[in-house]
Amino acid sequence: MKPDMQSASVKSPLDASKIDMTEAERLYLVNCGVCHGAKLDGNGPLWKGGDGPYPAAPKNFLADDMKAGWRKERCFIL
Repeated sequence: MKPDMQSASVKSPLDASKIDMTEAERLYLVNCGVCHGAKLDGNGPLWKGGDGPYPAAPKNFLADDMKAGWRKERCFIL
């Protein structure tokens, strides 16, 4: 089974109504945003449009290929 098909069967154990979004944002910025950027555009401080220390651009989560198959289940397993 392809990973995308597997992810469709994964249900998040989190209750969305009980998520502290301020803490979730902080965790994203610390653990993910340094590469993927605060705007999910792949232009975090470690890339800086090619002027940062990383030699390759991180994935742009706003790109068409990402939007086409984006599901909350996929985000959960990343």
